[in-house]
Amino acid sequence: MELRPYQQECLDSIKDHFRVSTEPVVISISTGGGKTIIFSTLIKSIFEKVNTYRILLVAHRKQLLTQAEDKLVKVSPNLWNRIGIYSAGLNRRDTNKEITIAGVQSIYKKMFNFKKPIDLIIVDEAHNIGADQDTMYQELFNDARTANKNVRILGVTATPYRMKGGSIYGEGQMFKKCVFKIGIDELIEQGYLCSVTSKHGKASSDFSNVKLTGGDFNAKEVDLILNDRLLVEKTVKEIMELAKSREKILIFCCSIDHAELVMFELENYSRCAITHSKLSKHTREFEENEFTNGDTRFMVNIGVLTEGWDCPAVDCI
Repeated sequence: MELRPYQQECLDSIKDHFRVSTEPVVISISTGGGKTIIFSTLIKSIFEKVNTYRILLVAHRKQLLTQAEDKLVKVSPNLWNRIGIYSAGLNRRDTNKEITIAGVQSIYKKMFNFKKPIDLIIVDEAHNIGADQDTMYQELFNDARTANKNVRILGVTATPYRMKGGSIYGEGQMFKKCVFKIGIDELIEQGYLCSVTSKHGKASSDFSNVKLTGGDFNAKEVDLILNDRLLVEKTVKEIMELAKSREKILIFCCSIDHAELVMFELENYSRCAITHSKLSKHTREFEENEFTNGDTRFMVNIGVLTEGWDCPAVDCI
């Protein structure tokens, strides 16, 4: 697989840093820029030169784990038998492979279960690493350093900051610097992302008195405003008009009640899938597959289809 010029530049920056330093660093690539392709190619290049290396790829969602495994095998098919997964949610606990893809909740107390110490840790969606010293990630890093003082740590994210605390790299942070960064505007200018057309809804509400909680609008107060049948009816009519030429429409709601109300109104026009945390695993998988791979045009969700979810066919949000 041939990398795009900025992807190759990013890969070179990572290699240049780790040749001379063990300081943890981060790369920032906007959504759609191919973060998984970059670190998969990094792993491929390592095993083209060194067979004894041990790599741990860590994420906090199982969707990210299976996505990473798929991309890694696509980038380097000959590595398929060297990849293990350690995840309670996926019912797999491999520790004897050169490459381990793991859920942080499952692996953070198990670093000494590996027969050989880890040489490189890659953290997908690294902005989820908390600033405190007693997090699961920090315990994992400390144990990895105990086993191998020269372990390298690479963070990968589209958003290198936290809602509370600001940047995840720099003075006083675990990641000392960002060795490569490219944003949405640059990727649009270079032709790798499509430009965005935004429209303001006519059926709107007054949010001026909504309080901020943790840097974001208070969820309960937002729900009180948006979970209104008349407002939802008007909004859905606008969606049907504005999205009539679109094939896959993804809708974010503020609560389960709100999502179910939106779905109820949408199904007056078209089949609408729904996914949220209260649905069973089987139902969620069925609904998401109906949208991603089926004929269903609309998908309603509440903060589920975000990190680690790929659906290139989406052309309206």
